[in-house]
This record gives sequence, C-alpha cells and structure tokens, in this order.
Amino acid sequence: PHMKNQFTSKAAMQLKGPTEKNKDQFLIKKFKAAESKAKDACDLKKVADSLAEAGDKEWAKKIYKKTERKAKDALDFNWLGYSIIRSIFVFFEFSNSIIRI
Repeated sequence: PHMKNQFTSKAAMQLKGPTEKNKDQFLIKKFKAAESKAKDACDLKKVADSLAEAGDKEWAKKIYKKTERKAKDALDFNWLGYSIIRSIFVFFEFSNSIIRI
C-alpha cells in the first residue's frame, strides 16, 4: 500500500519523530498494526476511515470489505455505510478541488 505524499489524516498531522521520507513507512506500519489488532467491525472501520483520510482509497476499500464480513448487527452496517459514503464524498471533494485549480 502506498500513502499519498500529502497527508490529510489526523494521525499523519500529529507525527513528530519521523522525517518526511520515513512518514509513509511509519504510517503503513501503524495501519498494518492497527488492522491486525482490530477485534471487531468497529475497529476495522476506524482503520479504513484513517486510510481513506490518508489517501489510500484502495487499501481502505479492502478494509471496508473486511469490515462488512465482520459486521454482526444493524449498527455495524449503519456505521460502515456512513463511513463509505463519507469517504467517497471526501475523495470527491478533494478531486474537485484539484480539477478547479
């Protein structure tokens, strides 16, 4: 997975130790660790949301699909749907801002 050079996630903005060159590797490591530690659909959804915010929509898509398989009730599916729509909207807004420039 590859993160965009322009970080938009809160986690990326709060990084203090790694140099610019190491941020991608650092974030990938953190996201992989968070994915492996996820205990339920809610945890996975949070990882996917962070990935989407960081700009890796393909990896986020894979995690959203994994979240769907782990979802157990209507609330899990509700939050998953909300996150997917939000991610699409955020990506669409970002794409439109680039086109307008």
